[in-house]
Amino acid sequence: MRTKILIGGLAVAMVATVVLWWHETSGDSGLGCYVRESSPLAQFASVPAKTRSVGCDESHEFEAIGMLGLTDPEGLCRREAEEFLGGPWELSRTVLTTLGSHDPMNGTLMCALAEIADTDQKPVARSGSLRNGLRGTRPLAITCLAGDDDHARFIDCAQPHAAEFVGTVPRGEDDATETACASAAARYLGLPSLEQRTDLQVNWLNRDSTLCLAVEATTPGADGTLRGSLKGRGTQPLPR
Repeated sequence: MRTKILIGGLAVAMVATVVLWWHETSGDSGLGCYVRESSPLAQFASVPAKTRSVGCDESHEFEAIGMLGLTDPEGLCRREAEEFLGGPWELSRTVLTTLGSHDPMNGTLMCALAEIADTDQKPVARSGSLRNGLRGTRPLAITCLAGDDDHARFIDCAQPHAAEFVGTVPRGEDDATETACASAAARYLGLPSLEQRTDLQVNWLNRDSTLCLAVEATTPGADGTLRGSLKGRGTQPLPR
């Protein structure tokens, strides 16, 4: 049994994957933080929404992290994001973004990051920089999720939730992915096999790699009933 969750424009389980790129045009040159001026923001819009530069300590949706050329801009943006965040962007509550620069001397596209709060994947307003979001206490890391099949929120594992991120595996067919994620979940719990837990199942999020989730087999509450992490719990009762 699998639930259906969408994340960052990327579908879970048997839903086809689509790479998400928001295309924006900025009214200011240089890097920094940006807010949206036109609304709504349309995915793959033929007329891009406009943005303007603001200080990163002000409310904003986008943070530009590097200039892009015409050669492999998506690959370069991913590498810029990993260095900026301190780890693979796919493990963070962010989406990759391109902002159009009006400064052709320095490049025509800027790589940018935007924070997301849930699997609806829309950028949310924040203040402060995303830099080092996967270093130290890893404040931007995907940890636990709460919600239903159509809408799940990223949440701290201390709050009621139904699923927890347990590791990454290479992208593959559904059967192979399910087997690999079950092994990842077992290692996370400290078990030789997930078959020892009839109260858990696996699900996954397809980003650049597959992000494996350990999920309650039944979720009587709207958000799930887990409280606390599954890491190293072995065959102990689920944290409630």
